[in-house]
Amino acid sequence: MAVNYYQTIVNHIEKLIESNDFIMANKLIEEELSMPYVPQDVLMKLQQLHDICKFNLNEEKKSELLSPEEVYEYLKLGSEKAYKALETLSMANIRNYLAVVKEILVDNAVNRVLKSLLIEQLQIQQISNIINFTIDDRVYSIIPSQIPSPLSQSNFAVISKNLEKIIESNPSFLQQCQMVLINVVYDNYPFLIKDEDVDKITYSVIAYVYKAYQDEEGLKKFLKEHQINIEMLDDFTF
Repeated sequence: MAVNYYQTIVNHIEKLIESNDFIMANKLIEEELSMPYVPQDVLMKLQQLHDICKFNLNEEKKSELLSPEEVYEYLKLGSEKAYKALETLSMANIRNYLAVVKEILVDNAVNRVLKSLLIEQLQIQQISNIINFTIDDRVYSIIPSQIPSPLSQSNFAVISKNLEKIIESNPSFLQQCQMVLINVVYDNYPFLIKDEDVDKITYSVIAYVYKAYQDEEGLKKFLKEHQINIEMLDDFTF
């Protein structure tokens, strides 16, 4: 299995399983298994990982779910408590917690990525209500069932393939870029990557990893080779 989009996803899923994040791992696996085509070797690996997730999730489901009041409290507290609340929402019928989720989504004090993860849960369970959420004091509206999940949006795959073409000679660097791309997607969800932003995000991700490695020479060489003005790139803050 080549170090590419599929290898990156499988590696990410394995790390989630190692950290006992079976919910997120299972979600990513099922997204990939729902795709029209998956290479046979990748398919076999995903099915093995799927079995591991299902076993562990069945064990976790035996534990008591949080009440709506507890979910609200945990989401407000953030950190590990917020994770526990997301865990409940992923296992339960989120419609029973909709009032709480709606309240959290319009709360300006709530973390931006946490809101993205909540909207993702609404999308997974195909909520067709109009949902409002705030970002930087601005109110937006969306119908979760009408948007794709974060990693199934078309331009995620486009950028992933662009990264492979540009950095095919450095598998380790490529894997880091793919992980940064996943962060970018979740940092912006439910907003999707626009076609006109594909190149900018591709180059911004690569530049971000060069900076993370503190490889100034590598960054300068990359920018010169592709005739890129670094001032035009995004500087991610996650």
